[in-house]
Amino acid sequence: RACGGRDDGLRRVFVASSAPGASWLRRFVLDDAAEVLDLDLDGLADDEPVGGEEVADPLLLTCTNGRHDACCAEYGRGVAAALDEAFEGRAWECSHIGGDRFAANVLCLPEGVYYGRVTAASAVGIGHLHEAGSLSLPHYRGRSVWPFDVQAAETLLRVHLGVDGIEDVRPQAVTRHGDTVDVELEVGGQRWHVELEVSPDPHPQRLTCSASGSGHPPRYVAREMVRAPSGAGG
Repeated sequence: RACGGRDDGLRRVFVASSAPGASWLRRFVLDDAAEVLDLDLDGLADDEPVGGEEVADPLLLTCTNGRHDACCAEYGRGVAAALDEAFEGRAWECSHIGGDRFAANVLCLPEGVYYGRVTAASAVGIGHLHEAGSLSLPHYRGRSVWPFDVQAAETLLRVHLGVDGIEDVRPQAVTRHGDTVDVELEVGGQRWHVELEVSPDPHPQRLTCSASGSGHPPRYVAREMVRAPSGAGG
């Protein structure tokens, strides 16, 4: 919903593809929510743009779903308000998007970029960075189009190299065997190899504010990060 609960009687439907290097965002304005059933969205299966109005600027979604987890509402509302003031019309409150323990969480479309532990003080800066095509690496949680272990490899490599361009790192191949994951990534025309060790975090922690007990989320540790020899294939 629009930040602050504003309602002009119209219903806006956003449709996005987060395909790396070819992401897009479209908007439909409807008189009634039931009209969404009449939209032709078949092109989504092939990441092809559908109808509606093309949206050039990023959409900033902040999870404020207090029913799912109180932390999302407690921390998310301030973030949503700060983004709304700076990016009016492009900042929206949304329902659960995962990662409660990282609240406040912000999802940026169309790229499908997740940011976590965002505060009202940091939100606007993150939004401006993203708008310019760069990531806030301290808050970056990965892109929705990749599995968790690939997200971890990409993030660790970005931090290692200091690379923050949204499209600057592209996973090329992934091999999983036992408790390790090998991910090949391309950075500026160079291939990099990241070997991860995956194990339950030895330190128990509450996975949500409302959790009655503690859990052991996966922990990703880089065993190796090396640049592949020039001309090496993936």
